[in-house]
Parts: sequence; structure tokens; C-alpha cells
Amino acid sequence: MAISLSVATKRGSLPVHWRLYLPEIWATDPARRARAGMPSELQSATKPAIALEQVRATQALGLPAGIVLADAAYSTNTAFREALTKTGLSYAVGWGAKPR
Repeated sequence: MAISLSVATKRGSLPVHWRLYLPEIWATDPARRARAGMPSELQSATKPAIALEQVRATQALGLPAGIVLADAAYSTNTAFREALTKTGLSYAVGWGAKPR
């Protein structure tokens, strides 16, 4: 699974950041990491932490600001929403059952 950030306009959408999501159970299993060929520098992070890193990196690149859209998996994470507020960006997150 990957966490991605895309920039969208009326003309189309372009992914600008992409990162593998490494669950903690994989990160702490040396045998599984070795079988999958995962580099040692790849560490586990939560999906909201990865998404915030991507938003901040995109801002640092100077790309035009827009509205951050996220699915319901992020809606119950108060820290994620508060951090988005601090970026100065508008956002909308899905609400309801988390996707499976």
C-alpha cells in the first residue's frame, strides 16, 4: 500500500509524492523485510504522518496551494486535522466508516 499526494486542476491530476506505507508489524520483522528486499532505512510511520510530510514537502516546493482532500481513514485523527489547520490550507476529510 502507498500513500500518495496528487495535484489536481480542471485539466487533470498529477501525483507529486508517493511513499510506501510500511506497517509496524513489517518494520519490526527482520525476516519479512529481508524476503521483501526492504532497505534498512525504510521505517514505519503512520498514514497521517506520511500524508502531513507530503503536504509540507509540496508546500516547500512552492506548488500552488489548494484544498487538501483525504478519505475517511484520516477523519478521526484529530492531530492530523489540527496539523493541517496549522499549514494554513483548507481541507475536507471523508466521514463515516473507515475504508477496508
